[in-house]
Amino acid sequence: MGSSFRFAILWAIVASIAVCQAQQPSVHLDRHARKVQKTLALYSSGSFLHITLRDRSDQFGELGKVTPNSFELLDTKTHTESTFAYADVRSIESGSAVQSAGWVSQWPRRHWVPLAIVAVAAGVGGGILATR
Repeated sequence: MGSSFRFAILWAIVASIAVCQAQQPSVHLDRHARKVQKTLALYSSGSFLHITLRDRSDQFGELGKVTPNSFELLDTKTHTESTFAYADVRSIESGSAVQSAGWVSQWPRRHWVPLAIVAVAAGVGGGILATR
């Protein structure tokens, strides 16, 4: 009776290991795809991103649903969602670019602030000279 009890315990352990392994998602990504996945994990859903694909095409949009194998990007101009595999992505940049009327400025917002300050100072200086 001792050997059948041991066999039952051994069978229960093997079965529990198989169940635990079946519950874990079996996603095998290459090194670059894992790097892309970790980079995307830094951004929250709805973040504006500039994605460059391996075929050198550019995609601009908001980050949507992120899955173990891919992610969705919502094109803000056409309001269509596209799904991209991590392996298809060459680079990811933060979407600090300003998008308006179909034109995407490559200047980050931090460059516009000093430019605005200089423009206001020039306007005030020009107004002072014009009144003299």
